[in-house]
Amino acid sequence: MRNIAIAMMLMATRMALHGQGTTGQITGSITDVSGAVIPGATVAAVNDGTGLKRETGTNDQGNYLLSPLPPGVYRVSVTKTGFRPVARTNLSLAVDQTVRMDIALELGAVSETVEVSANAAQIDQDTSALGQVIDGAKVLNMPLNGRSPLRLTQLTPNVAVAPTGNGQFQDIPVNMMDDSMISINGGRARSNEVLVDGIPTTTGFVNVMTTVPNVESTQEFKVQSSNLSAEWGRFGGGVINVSTRSGTNQPHGSLFEFLRNDAFDANEFFNRGAGRDVPPFRMNQFGYAVGGPVFLPKLYDGRNRSFFFTDYQGSRWRRGQIYRATVPTALQSRGDFSGTLAQNGQPILIHDPLTTRANPAQAERFVRDAFPGNAIPANRFDPVARAMNAYHPAPNTTGDPFTQNNNFISNAPTRIDQANVRIPMMPISHSNLMPIRSERSDAGLPQCGVVIGIRQ
Repeated sequence: MRNIAIAMMLMATRMALHGQGTTGQITGSITDVSGAVIPGATVAAVNDGTGLKRETGTNDQGNYLLSPLPPGVYRVSVTKTGFRPVARTNLSLAVDQTVRMDIALELGAVSETVEVSANAAQIDQDTSALGQVIDGAKVLNMPLNGRSPLRLTQLTPNVAVAPTGNGQFQDIPVNMMDDSMISINGGRARSNEVLVDGIPTTTGFVNVMTTVPNVESTQEFKVQSSNLSAEWGRFGGGVINVSTRSGTNQPHGSLFEFLRNDAFDANEFFNRGAGRDVPPFRMNQFGYAVGGPVFLPKLYDGRNRSFFFTDYQGSRWRRGQIYRATVPTALQSRGDFSGTLAQNGQPILIHDPLTTRANPAQAERFVRDAFPGNAIPANRFDPVARAMNAYHPAPNTTGDPFTQNNNFISNAPTRIDQANVRIPMMPISHSNLMPIRSERSDAGLPQCGVVIGIRQ
């Protein structure tokens, strides 16, 4: 099976157009020590990692709003003529978080700065929404079988992951169907909205996720479970909001290899009792992550302006397990169903839709004629269906003598290659250009079935 999920995004955001996404905001009021509001004060926030700067002024009521701000650590400063400047450092802003910071200014010289470190956890005082942030430290350090970051949603209260028929996650790295079986606040599994950097990543088909960022590319994510604002929609349980990592002014990178091997496994009790060895099992996950400023010697210095981040993860999963499936026979691929029989040995007729007509014996009923010889003429094939049939493997074993089901056997390994590239550009004015490409390729068993399109 080869399934490629590609997400391309070109996003331009302005303060006045702040919609759903992973960005947060800092708000509050500026007063003097007596509590009187101070209009016209300048409030600025600077990201420690990228140098991103947002600046605004207080209104007539002394209130300000800095938005949108990507998740990160910020330094917030307030200046006003006649007052001593104030700076708050180490202010952590999480995914979709609103931080209130009220600051009182003291009379004094502009050259004197009051600096306070904001090490305490920030409480969302301006929203009633409930949710929990799974930060980057947990994503990187928590044990993850399969290394799918969204499996850490189970750290959030009122979140449950439904086991599948083959066990939870099927022990396969980043299984899209099983990883989507998340229930939030009692909602049905696969009824949630999942966004990556503000872009929906769920499909119309049973709402399955199409893209799950690698551990290295996930900065943090937030599970939003209740009392969400009107900007969120299309969910029956909750919203999972993922923010991916960006490059910073400091280059950084890593190489990794994670493995599981039957050589490290103990034998199962009943298997050992039957005199059988440990079943073969190999799982390897390897890759890299690198990010930093865009820098071209003597041509361009992207520090505080342009950054890049890219990562790759390869997964190889091999197990002593046989897969059985049904694929089209050579005759069926040509549209010839003369040898396709039901379990009782009777032919399964293929009818021509162009012969549909009213049934004279039964009112409001219709009849059709079968194709002559139970074979679809080649000139009736849809070209798309013909091209799709070329990707089906040929049968490699004898199936059922009548239905010809279960005519394909494989123990091919599962192979997954996933890469992400992110190149955010620091704002000119208040715009933010952020092209992102995420690609995932699964190579394992083919999805099998008879695909015959009939042109009418």
